[in-house]
Amino acid sequence: MKKKVVNLIRALFPKLYSRFNLYNRLIHQKNSFIYETGWVYSIQIRGVINDLGDPIPWMNYSFIEFIKNRLSPSMDVFEYGSGYSTIFFSKYVKSIISVEYDKEWYDRIKPLVPLNSTVIYRSLDTNYVSSIRIFKKSFNIIIIDGRRRNDCLITCLESLNENGVVIFDDSFRSRYQESFALMNKMGFRWLDFYGFKPGAYKMAQTTVFYRDNNCLEI
Repeated sequence: MKKKVVNLIRALFPKLYSRFNLYNRLIHQKNSFIYETGWVYSIQIRGVINDLGDPIPWMNYSFIEFIKNRLSPSMDVFEYGSGYSTIFFSKYVKSIISVEYDKEWYDRIKPLVPLNSTVIYRSLDTNYVSSIRIFKKSFNIIIIDGRRRNDCLITCLESLNENGVVIFDDSFRSRYQESFALMNKMGFRWLDFYGFKPGAYKMAQTTVFYRDNNCLEI
């Protein structure tokens, strides 16, 4: 009986049936892309997690799959913009330092990060961009995922070690094209990653800037 009803709906309302079938395959089948990545769970809890409920960066899934297999416990990371990414990277690297400009978000994230993570607050109108200089060290990875990204890129390069890479999120935005021009002039190449972010509906882009003999072995 059920099969007859389904066939009748398919015959009478083909477009409606097609949409329902697509919805059913994507949302309810456990082996669908949005289930296996944790996208559905991120929507449900309004958080940024994978299918196991673990925090992940709010970056596209193709980049996350790429980076997690190339991180090492010897790496030091600096991050403009703290969050679930801070918790994620801390599981794979030696240390991560994050600077946050949003005081309310800083107060939420700081108690959640593990011992190898340092989160500091700096307002945008003080020394947010230059905060990386406070630590007087070089980093294997520098992540730019906060405000004033072009300025952060210019400033952070002096703190990038010889085999270091820069991860630049949301790099598709037109206002960040000057950063591409700068990195090209500085002798960097880049690799773009495209895809959905956790809980998001639009395509996003993350770019990895690198040189020869880099720590990610690109």
